[in-house]
Amino acid sequence: MLRDPDLTPGPWRARRAFTFHPLLLLPLAPVAVLVRFLGTTVREPGLQRWVGVAHLVALAMVASVASPWHVPRRPVADPVGRTITFRARATLGLMPLGLVVWGVVLLVHFELMRAGAIDREMRIWQVDLPWGLTLPLGFVMVALGLYVARPPARHELLVGVDGLHFRHGRQSFSAQWDEILRLEPTLVGGVHRRIEVHGPGLVARDHRGHRVRPTVDADVLDSDPVRLWLTLDHYLRHPSRRDELGTPAGRRRRAAWRRLMPRADGGIARGR
Repeated sequence: MLRDPDLTPGPWRARRAFTFHPLLLLPLAPVAVLVRFLGTTVREPGLQRWVGVAHLVALAMVASVASPWHVPRRPVADPVGRTITFRARATLGLMPLGLVVWGVVLLVHFELMRAGAIDREMRIWQVDLPWGLTLPLGFVMVALGLYVARPPARHELLVGVDGLHFRHGRQSFSAQWDEILRLEPTLVGGVHRRIEVHGPGLVARDHRGHRVRPTVDADVLDSDPVRLWLTLDHYLRHPSRRDELGTPAGRRRRAAWRRLMPRADGGIARGR
């Protein structure tokens, strides 16, 4: 079974491929400065300059949080329990690691200044700062990086033989296959692809605690939202095939769906 572009749900075909936001420039600014500064450092090396390079590297890692491109997490297949678990992708980029690295750089910077190995003058945007500030700021950065790196609240969709189980704080819900009348793909704001779960008595809670229709954020839970939609729709319509969930047979079926990938120009692009 191959995924034809026509299998993309109708509401999702109107999705804008890219939406520009000024924050998208945030990760590029430190990288541009880093490239220029690194060239100068290579030509005129010095300990002071290499410390500056380390600061810019850490800053670029922290700024990656504004990037719209994040590595997705692969679904987890359980052949024993006959389940597939879709997990939310990490949305913080390299920011947690960058904060820790920046904190370490600040602590090393303090020690080098204390030892007199580099200049103690610190000036940011023509403002002179006390050089001793790098010591407490370094500890704050490390602590902040470790704090934001803590395991996030569980955000996942478990698809099993018995039904769907969505876990995300107050927005969690469970629905047996027999309770689901239909799955409806929707497009929010022209960008965000969602899948609404319709059925009598099926409710969830939004972030304010209000009762709403159960909804799955397809963009967050799979690198290819259309493949997620095809997975849910297929097993809703074919109860006899639910036993293959989590098994090699189920993985082969999902791999076949992504073999032909639709392009923005309406053509076909070979997938992995």
